[in-house]
Amino acid sequence: MLNSAINRIWTGKPKLSIVFWLCFLLVYVIGTLAILSILIPDLDAVVENESFGTGVAFKLSSIRVTIILITMTTFPILLWKKRDVALTFLKVTTAWAVTMYIDDYLILYDIVKYPDLTIVKIVFALRPFVITALAWMCLELHFRAKNGY
Repeated sequence: MLNSAINRIWTGKPKLSIVFWLCFLLVYVIGTLAILSILIPDLDAVVENESFGTGVAFKLSSIRVTIILITMTTFPILLWKKRDVALTFLKVTTAWAVTMYIDDYLILYDIVKYPDLTIVKIVFALRPFVITALAWMCLELHFRAKNGY
């Protein structure tokens, strides 16, 4: 019974390239780092000792961590069950990531002050790679769905 369930799951898996799965892994690793960079610092100590901009950064980040967790949980389920919905979900997620990137650099750059931690700097440096990986995943899923895979 267990073997048949594993076989059914394995044969029903999406037929995607190794590049897609490497991008998937990259996005999930950096997403996990982003969550850790938000959860590791002590929020109360930072808000009491730092400026208003740092407190705003943590409030904004708490909203973002919720969205990242929901996205990281929902996407694999949709990918295995409903690929068309997964594609739409991935497009929305990619658009959200691009919007947050632009928003941080053009609008919130002077207002929000992020803590001077190494993990935060790493996450910010890797954000363009996440956006590129998400765009590749959208592109591949779009053409795989279009060709009936």
